[in-house]
Amino acid sequence: MFTKYIITTSKNINAFELILKIDMSIIVVGTKQFKNQTDFKNFARSILNKYIFENQTISEEDTLFFIDVLKLREDAGATKIGCGIKRMFLRNNKYGGRGIWIERIDGTETDFSIYKPIGRKTNGVKYTQKEIDFQNACRTAIVEDKKKLKRETNSFGDAHHCTHFKNMVCEFKTMYSINPENLLFVGHEDGNQEILFADKVIENAWVEYHRRNVKWEVLSKCDHKQKHNNR
Repeated sequence: MFTKYIITTSKNINAFELILKIDMSIIVVGTKQFKNQTDFKNFARSILNKYIFENQTISEEDTLFFIDVLKLREDAGATKIGCGIKRMFLRNNKYGGRGIWIERIDGTETDFSIYKPIGRKTNGVKYTQKEIDFQNACRTAIVEDKKKLKRETNSFGDAHHCTHFKNMVCEFKTMYSINPENLLFVGHEDGNQEILFADKVIENAWVEYHRRNVKWEVLSKCDHKQKHNNR
C-alpha cells in the first residue's frame, strides 16, 4: 500500500504545489525535464510499456511521477485523487488499449490519461480545461466514423485528418458561436475513459459538420506519427 502517497484535497486547489511548468517548449514535471510534449508523451509511454499484466501495480517511482502530473490538473486532478491514492495499476480499456488506473484508499477506482497534463500550449496559446474537453469530445464523437472509414476501405491503421483537426474544431466553434466555457461535458467521473458532450444537439451538429468537411486517409501507425511530427 502506498500510504505515503495519500493526498487529500479541498476546494482550495492552490494548496497544490505547481509541479509542471511550460516555458516555451520546455516541460518540467517534478524533477524531470522534457524538451517538448512529444518527449513527455514518449516518457509516459515508456512507463506504461514496462508493465504487462492486468491489475499489475506500478512501481513507487512511477507512481510518484504520475502523482506529480495529477497535481497540475486542478479540479479534474483533485476529483481523480479523491480521498487519497492507495496505488496505481495497469488495466486494459474497452478498446483493447492499456492504461493506468488509480485505486483510492476507500477502495474506489478511476482511470486517468497519462499523456495530457493541464496547461498545454499550442503556438503560445494556453488551453483551459473546458477547451481541452471540447476538443476531446469532438474526437470521441467521430470514433464510429473512423471505424466506418477503415471498414469501407478494408484498411488497418489510423485514420489521419488531411484537413487539420484542430482547425476544423475552431471553424466549427466560430460558425455556431460556441463558447466551450458555457458547456457541460461527461467523462471525468470514475470509470469513464472518454469525454463526451452533455448536449447531444451540439454533438450531432459537430458530427454532421465533420462529415461535410473532412478529408482523411488511413495510414500505418508509423506513417501517421511521421505526418504529425512533420506538421
